[in-house]
Amino acid sequence: LRFPGRYELVPAGVDLDLFAPLPKRKVIVLEWRQTERPLLRALVPELAAQPDWELVLLRTRTLGGRPTLPRALRGRVHVRTALDSESRATVLRDAAVFVPAFDGYPRVTLEARAAGAAVAAPPGRALQPELAAAEAARLIDDTTFRDRRSAEGLEVARLESFGALADQVEQVYASLEQRRRPAARPAALEERD
Repeated sequence: LRFPGRYELVPAGVDLDLFAPLPKRKVIVLEWRQTERPLLRALVPELAAQPDWELVLLRTRTLGGRPTLPRALRGRVHVRTALDSESRATVLRDAAVFVPAFDGYPRVTLEARAAGAAVAAPPGRALQPELAAAEAARLIDDTTFRDRRSAEGLEVARLESFGALADQVEQVYASLEQRRRPAARPAALEERD
């Protein structure tokens, strides 16, 4: 190790009040990156089979290109750019399902959990985007599964809240105060004339 010692990870911090869940609409939010085209292609047939569900493509970077919107979902796909927490909260608070980008921001996924959205992020989705689409389809079809995933996500968000972050930082500083080192003694040569 370059810097030996004991390290602790602190929570990322999410504003639970800002992302307080609202009643859920039939909306899936996909965190959009240019590399998410295979995932969008996999989601289209699942959403085409669900005519009362909408898809929001959430752009969280400024230079992201506008995606080509699928014809099968015409009128049910919306593109939103949300660069800050406040604007993401307006999109995520009433979304039922959230599909994170492969290389997206972990903070956005945490904010979606705090907003009560069920997160569809199965292992292996980067290699097989169909896995995320299948999990999103299951979340659409099975309200019990969706509610359970939403509750699990809310619990994760509570553990990562700004309050939990403040508590952790206070614990770290309290432990540092207990480990105070004694004052340094003057060097032996300083006392000589």
